[in-house]
Amino acid sequence: MDSQTLNSFRQQLFTWIEQRLATGLFPFRRVEQSLELFCASGRISPDLVLWINRESCLAGGVILLPTSETEEWQRRGREAAQALGLSNFILWEPHRISLWDANQPGKPTETFELSRSQPIAPRDFEQALDQLLTRLKLLSVAGMMPRAELPPHYFANLCSLTIDRALPGQAETSRMTDDGTRPDTWATRISRQKVWLTLWRLLFLLSRDALPTSLQPHRLEDAMRYALAPANPPDDFLLGTDESPLNEVAAVGFYHLAKRLQQLDWSQDSDRATQTVSLLLETAAPTFKVLQTVLPWETGQTDLTVNSVPRDGLHHGRLVAPTAYQAGHTLQALLADHPDSTPSGASVYDLPVGTTPKAVVAYLVDDLAPVAAERQRHQMKLREVWPNHRFNLPTETPAWLWEGIYLAGMTHPEGELHLILGEEWAMAPGVDVFWTYLLKRYRLMSCAHSDADLTLFHFASHQDNAPLRVIRPEEQLSPPGGFAHAHTPSQLNLCLHADMAVLRLWMDASLQFYPPQEHPIRQKTCEIFLFLHTTLGRHIWQLQTGHALPEEISLLEQELEETHLLLPASDVLSSFSLLDWHPDQPLPDETRLNRVLHSCWGKLPDILAIDAPPRDGKTRQAGRRKIREQVVATVFRDGIPLFPEHYLQHYFRPALHPYAIPGPLQFHDRFFERIYLRAPDGSDIELDNEPTATALLLLSRGDRSVVQLPVDASLTEEILQRYCSDLENLWKALVRECRRHIQARQRALALARTLWKDANLPPLETFQILKPS
Repeated sequence: MDSQTLNSFRQQLFTWIEQRLATGLFPFRRVEQSLELFCASGRISPDLVLWINRESCLAGGVILLPTSETEEWQRRGREAAQALGLSNFILWEPHRISLWDANQPGKPTETFELSRSQPIAPRDFEQALDQLLTRLKLLSVAGMMPRAELPPHYFANLCSLTIDRALPGQAETSRMTDDGTRPDTWATRISRQKVWLTLWRLLFLLSRDALPTSLQPHRLEDAMRYALAPANPPDDFLLGTDESPLNEVAAVGFYHLAKRLQQLDWSQDSDRATQTVSLLLETAAPTFKVLQTVLPWETGQTDLTVNSVPRDGLHHGRLVAPTAYQAGHTLQALLADHPDSTPSGASVYDLPVGTTPKAVVAYLVDDLAPVAAERQRHQMKLREVWPNHRFNLPTETPAWLWEGIYLAGMTHPEGELHLILGEEWAMAPGVDVFWTYLLKRYRLMSCAHSDADLTLFHFASHQDNAPLRVIRPEEQLSPPGGFAHAHTPSQLNLCLHADMAVLRLWMDASLQFYPPQEHPIRQKTCEIFLFLHTTLGRHIWQLQTGHALPEEISLLEQELEETHLLLPASDVLSSFSLLDWHPDQPLPDETRLNRVLHSCWGKLPDILAIDAPPRDGKTRQAGRRKIREQVVATVFRDGIPLFPEHYLQHYFRPALHPYAIPGPLQFHDRFFERIYLRAPDGSDIELDNEPTATALLLLSRGDRSVVQLPVDASLTEEILQRYCSDLENLWKALVRECRRHIQARQRALALARTLWKDANLPPLETFQILKPS
């Protein structure tokens, strides 16, 4: 059975099961497809899981669709069943359905045969499914494993499912409480941190048997705060006063988790509890950008690791990692009775002043730019380790680069610094400053690119004169002497990622990096522009700059002097002048440009283009339309206030006066109690009270030519204040609802403004006009 047929059949089974569960004749409440689970051999995704109660991880059955008749599928079935706490599993094969005992491999306990002699009709599958569900209904009571035999994977899945349920609601709560001073991804980060810290606190209290038995969902955090006080926990577990509140859905989920863990005596088996936390840390590690480090070169004992842990899980030394990971690491050490593990804070700036480690492994990939207040604090911290330097870094400099400079200044000059950076490290704002100071203090010994799109560097003392090694999948590259001492990030990035044939041209001196004083750009502007439009030139340009080629030669000149691009020798560039091309002419075809290089070097290598993956515009457009409809239906469900008509309905036949509105009005002058409004035609409207003038200013932004306002100015002021309050509340509700659905703040505000305008409401700037003085 091919993958497409398998997916279609899985979806059909899912639909049939959902239809039968809707009848209420079975104890199962939900069916789920391809759920990823912890298991003994790593991760597994059974095709279908039947849930009796998903909140409590109470499964009723697990179905796998084997693609071959091998014992491997029996093993997968056993592991999936154990991961869900079940004593049986189902293998749905092309011609039979077999029910297996997870503890007795060998032969199935029951088999439902499907016809082999004639084509099987859909009705045959449905009848077999009915028989299977009826059998599982009887087994659901006795199908659970005894609680003493439940493996740590079951408890890890129970906690992981709770985390997955809690995250969407908590992210929504964080977005709606955002004060607008943080980056767009801040709300997602803070919500992840909140739910994971809640989990670690809950597990810590359960391990100490300190969680109250009279726990209630709405008082969950208060109960944990009171329970933590006498337990003398490490600082990682304390509830901060600035933490966002726990979302209601998340609180209910953690309440069910606590009750289930108490019911199953999770904390009574210390080894099982320790293994559960270790499995959860594997999930938390990529979430909080903590790496299980394997370097392609030998390293000794490290004094400090940043966002990095060894493969064995426990770390012997200082560890810097996000608080939500640090808490889990601390809990693991407490359960394993491992006092050598020494957490050192959530940031490199939390390390004690005067710390000078001799061996550092740091995984730095936080690409958020610090806000202004954070940048000032970072500058002050840099002065502690770089006392005679002042760093002029761009505003958009990412957090990882600040941390890297701090670590470079803190590490002992004769020590070793191992940095693991993201794929786009060479294009980050401020990276040239960062690299300059790194090469001042250390010598680059080795660099490599990992399968996870990470770039690894090994820096050591200048006293080590070993040649630079560029470790690539195909072969190891040894750049020319002197390159290790003087190179730019873009040049090193080219060595790591360029096609090997391009690097051989560089090693043979057919291509070279020109020093600024010898740069040929001013003498051969057109020739370089043409070279960069060859397949080879585009490849080099994209690897060294990361963005599209400038469309004008004048813009190219400025970028080239800053990039130190890898270019052909002068005689090869001169060959492009034979095309007799001028900037005011259409650019020659790329094939024709490639022939120029071919005539100089012979056969050119096949270089794969580096293109961004295509985006599904129709899917995004449908998603945006759905969000707009949901926001409008929620915010404007009670209608849109109409001024002054809706507000005059609360008064019995007030005296009204008609006013003509020739168009948008503006304040023009004030003389004692007289107010003059200027019409578009230059004429003035004279009024004797401010509330009426303010109301006319507001109404002139609409499309009405005549309005009626109360003769009594105090009544006009009263309804105006109520209208002002309603509009402010409506705008806040609109922004809040947009933020509920859209993570990026600017996109959410843009949508709110669009919907506000579509509703024909007054422009936002009229809020100040609406407030009577």
